[in-house]
Amino acid sequence: MEFADHRPYASGDDVRHVDARVLARLGQPYIRQYSVDRQLPILVVLDATLSMAHGEPDKLRIRPDLARTLAFVGLAGGDLVQGCVFRRRTAALFARVQGTSRAPQLFDWFRQFRPEGRTSFAEDWSRPLPHARRRSLVIVISDFLFEGIDDVLRKAGGARDLEILAVHVASPDELDPALVGSGPVYLVDAETGAEIEITLDEATRTSYRDMFGRWQDTIRSAVRRRFGRYHCFSTTTGLEQVFLHEFRRTG
Repeated sequence: MEFADHRPYASGDDVRHVDARVLARLGQPYIRQYSVDRQLPILVVLDATLSMAHGEPDKLRIRPDLARTLAFVGLAGGDLVQGCVFRRRTAALFARVQGTSRAPQLFDWFRQFRPEGRTSFAEDWSRPLPHARRRSLVIVISDFLFEGIDDVLRKAGGARDLEILAVHVASPDELDPALVGSGPVYLVDAETGAEIEITLDEATRTSYRDMFGRWQDTIRSAVRRRFGRYHCFSTTTGLEQVFLHEFRRTG
């Protein structure tokens, strides 16, 4: 507990907090105010399923850097940081660490994972949640290619008073289907191998953009209902742009 500031005495204040030296000097009672530094538990959850390997450049280029940088910000602030990676319907956890001296071990741990397996986020999310302390900040870095985000976040955030920071990483062609080309194309699900043939024309691209926008709105609304924040970045967005402009712009 550290001294923060003075404020004028008000009726009902504890007289034990009146600063006698200020009273003697000014002839008016002032209350000493204090701030209490509390460690913020942070859980960095990283999606390492096969869909994260999609794109040019792929999502793997940006997501480890994001996880490591966000974890380092917490470590530099003296917070307790824990890493979590989910893939193949399993969740791997790194022990809670504190202080920048532990950053290299956490970074090496994040670096070892390669994308594999499909995921049911609703199921995988239940695995790291019990490891998050109450009133934790949970940072989820994913392409969010799953359904039921509203129910998942409602159950997650409400159960343990968690604050959610959703970082949506998308490849350029997911944001702009014109990059895929035009005419007949085969689309292959990276996680299930399912294939579908479609014809890409302007009407199809317009329909996709509308659906993608509605999907983003669904994620954003679900996160905000839990008093969280949602950000979407292309894999072509540099870390400087992410942290110095996008995150700062939205607080």
